[in-house]
Amino acid sequence: EAQACFEQATKLDPNHADSHYNLGLCHQANGDDAAAKEAYETALKQEQGHRFAGNNLANRHMGRLQLDQAKAQLDSVIEQHPDHPPTRRNRAQVLLLQGDFGRGWSDFSFRFHTDTRQQYSADTLWRGEPIHDKHLLVHFEQGLGDTIMFSRFLPQLKKRCGKLTFSCQKPLASILKKSFPQLEIVTEAEAPDSFDFHLPLLNLGERLSLNSESQFHSEPYLNPDKRAVLPENGQPKVGLVWAGNPNHKSDGSRSIPWEQFKTIVKIQGVDFFNLQVGPRALDCGDELIPLQNRIADFSDTAAIINELDLVITVDTAVAHLAGALGKPTWILIAALPDWRWMMDRSDTPWYSTAKLYRASTETGWSATLAEVKNQLPRQLGLS
Repeated sequence: EAQACFEQATKLDPNHADSHYNLGLCHQANGDDAAAKEAYETALKQEQGHRFAGNNLANRHMGRLQLDQAKAQLDSVIEQHPDHPPTRRNRAQVLLLQGDFGRGWSDFSFRFHTDTRQQYSADTLWRGEPIHDKHLLVHFEQGLGDTIMFSRFLPQLKKRCGKLTFSCQKPLASILKKSFPQLEIVTEAEAPDSFDFHLPLLNLGERLSLNSESQFHSEPYLNPDKRAVLPENGQPKVGLVWAGNPNHKSDGSRSIPWEQFKTIVKIQGVDFFNLQVGPRALDCGDELIPLQNRIADFSDTAAIINELDLVITVDTAVAHLAGALGKPTWILIAALPDWRWMMDRSDTPWYSTAKLYRASTETGWSATLAEVKNQLPRQLGLS
């Protein structure tokens, strides 16, 4: 019904850009990609740099892994609307995927004007001024994986300020306290009310001028604060995670249904452990060695990972945890991945022991899982 209305609107006033844009949204929602593209392009002809039509066309290019075209489209919008938050945030994703970190971090700051929560007042935001005698509160802002990934930079930051307090998610507090004894680590509920400046954790990219891959490299920096004892059958031990947070906006492309994922466990001579948590942990039935009752927080998961020979996981917090522990980790990532994994590579500067296996826009996960199954015996010394 909406589509019929907008089609009528474009006939009544062919030069009204917003009508063409809204018609494009209807086509997109109805699954007609070609018609949506045509409507967005028409909107851009009627209004150069139409921010919404341009942004949606860029998203379309990104979905096809056409990053140069996406960036050109976003540049055109930003030329007309330099402070349009969704467009700047989208360009950040493109720039960071392409390894252009200097410009990418700058655009990335626009996330607070879209859907990332701003926890503290902009009045006390640290913008890079000298703070050698000041108290700086650094606080998590996004997922558990982001916190693990960027926590490596906290000791470096501590050298710049008089006092540093880091507020993290409760499930990470124990292992971060063990791993960074020189830092004051608190949970969100324990965060101080009094401080001189605050900084969202992922702003460290810009504040520390982390503009080259060599600055990301790190020795393993997390340490388990307990030991785990696993069943010992004299066989290699592999931990598996096939699904991420079901509430994540990209869960549909990040998680893999167990019925498809389980192809990799059809290998003799390997003990496969279930590292999956949450409702999907039961998807595997009794096909894996269960651990659910032994995992209360990330300290438990870290202790278990420390006893494994390999972790195979989709892009979720366990991938970061295993990488930060220095454990051999195979990460299965979507065809259009999150920015940190960049493009067209099987390694990552973030974790030296990690290997990336990418889904395909044509075949989805099938070829990727077949490759993992193929490589696994060699990795474990079984062939």
